[in-house]
Amino acid sequence: MSLVLHICTGLGLALAAGIRPFTPALAAGALARADAGLSVRATHYAFLQSGWFLLAAALAMGVFFAIRAPVAREVVATIGVALGGVLFAAVLAAHHDAVWPGLIAGVLAAGLALSVSRPVFAGASARLEGAAAAAVALYADAVGLVLAIASWFAGPVALVALVFFAALAWRRRERTLARLGGGLRVLR
Repeated sequence: MSLVLHICTGLGLALAAGIRPFTPALAAGALARADAGLSVRATHYAFLQSGWFLLAAALAMGVFFAIRAPVAREVVATIGVALGGVLFAAVLAAHHDAVWPGLIAGVLAAGLALSVSRPVFAGASARLEGAAAAAVALYADAVGLVLAIASWFAGPVALVALVFFAALAWRRRERTLARLGGGLRVLR
């Protein structure tokens, strides 16, 4: 049963990293450093709880928050997907299991969360102006942080989040197909 809980924890961290990469990495690193239920100290992923990594993640979060260029968003998205795999693998390593499934599943889960959350937050930001538009990134960080902490202490929360993201992705796909289908009827 504990393997299932570790898988859920890794899944939740990966989903959270797909939303925004730095707050889940900071939360997981700080919680692991404090030995709050799980420690990666004796694994190859011990760097996640090191002071230099936590400092680098905090600085990167600040830098990328200040930069509004489209390239910065792409870099953050790539970091999020990569960190999703690393965080999932780290949780499996702490449980002394093979890490490669966590790398793959983490990248896929982070990619799903990214593909669903990015349009939602981008749409909200586009409808707002000034400081309110900038605050959308803070809301995204808060959502990622809450999901990461909830998954750390109550792993099955990640299954609810996975179903939520999958349902949103399915709904988005259905709307896209409906729009395409409506356009094809016009061509007949």
